[in-house]
Amino acid sequence: AGIVTEVTLYNTTELGADADKLMVPAGEVTFTLVDNGDGTLTLSYQADELPTIPEPETTVEPTDATDATEATEPTEVTEPTEVPAGTDYYLFGFINGANYGCEEDYENMGEYKFVDGQLTVTFDSTSYVGVKTTDNADWFMTDGWIGEVTEAVLYSTSILGASADKLMVPAGEVTFTLVDNGDGTLTLSYETAENPTQATEATEPTEPTEPVTDEIIVNADSNIFSAVTETFDKDEETVTVSYKLSANMKAVNTQWTLTYDDTKLEYDPADNMSSTGQTICPNAGSDLIFNQVGNSINGTFSKLNLITFDEGSDLVTVTFKVIGTGVADVYLNVEFFTLAYVDGDGVVQDASIIDYGEMQDISAIPGFENAEISTSTVIEGSRMMGDVNGDGIISVIDVTMILKYAVKSETFNASQLRVADVDGDGIVNVKDATMVQKYIAKMIDEL
Repeated sequence: AGIVTEVTLYNTTELGADADKLMVPAGEVTFTLVDNGDGTLTLSYQADELPTIPEPETTVEPTDATDATEATEPTEVTEPTEVPAGTDYYLFGFINGANYGCEEDYENMGEYKFVDGQLTVTFDSTSYVGVKTTDNADWFMTDGWIGEVTEAVLYSTSILGASADKLMVPAGEVTFTLVDNGDGTLTLSYETAENPTQATEATEPTEPTEPVTDEIIVNADSNIFSAVTETFDKDEETVTVSYKLSANMKAVNTQWTLTYDDTKLEYDPADNMSSTGQTICPNAGSDLIFNQVGNSINGTFSKLNLITFDEGSDLVTVTFKVIGTGVADVYLNVEFFTLAYVDGDGVVQDASIIDYGEMQDISAIPGFENAEISTSTVIEGSRMMGDVNGDGIISVIDVTMILKYAVKSETFNASQLRVADVDGDGIVNVKDATMVQKYIAKMIDEL
């Protein structure tokens, strides 16, 4: 994110639609180019002065009164203010399923004008927005993708360069507030009609509305996948939430955000790794880039060799430790999922069947006439050792799945890996399959 002064350059025949350029500042720039000997180049540069993203202003706490020196006139405090008079700001972005005031119609100032720092818009669908000034003089966006938040600092795109991204806002009535921070940045926040944040008159504390329970009730929902609820005993050690997706074409990329109730569920990276790497999206392997921030996990991949999602594949599957009781919500927001194929000239042709959080009909696009995906949501508790398919029975089906995994014709999520490793050596192989067979044949009493 932000300004970079050294990058690796790849052949555009490999990058395809992912190809982009390096931003360099105005002024005298000295470039250095190195051939890496593997078909790539390294381009770096030095400039007299690089633009920087402004740091937020800090407040100096007052010193103890006993340390006071001779009184001086107070200096003026620069507080964030509503946008200056005479400066007109407009909302732009991917609004209601189409580019608005940007890209091909960037000269369009549009109807979304802030008045005294306020703007109310009713969105038909999830949208992605930034702010620009009159005559397109300045454009303000977020520093990279920041997920589902209701307040963000916006920086000038002349500083951000390629890291510039938009703020996601939900469908429905949204009221924005825009504040000039006085340091070249803006703060954009919003409230929805369903979830206003304004303070209400204080009242006496009431009894908790959530019933006291010895159970953990997990609600898994999504903008694309069906909602599922499962209830487990308080002694359940882990729960695994899996969003399963199958497609009749291969995938080239995806981007998603998973949020969860971290007062009742704990994400431990070790529970979502195997000896070969991450298990959050098993089919993507090392191509999945993911990051946990607070109570959210952001994930993405882009692979021109394409990835298969056949029946039962996990787009996202996460195992949580249970650390509380009551209702725990898990929500997956899929921003993009793009299907693709390689044409006769070796070029990857792609079409997003999920685009900016909305399902799309891509049947009119040549090559994608029959494209389709199917989805389901599964919540599982701690399985019995050997019960790989989670049906509550240890059978020859589990043995077959372990053997398939051993020869790399099957992928397991973290929960499956744990129960498949019946001999506890940290590796799932034919020895585990044999132990399960012995258990089924009653040659051993337990796994």
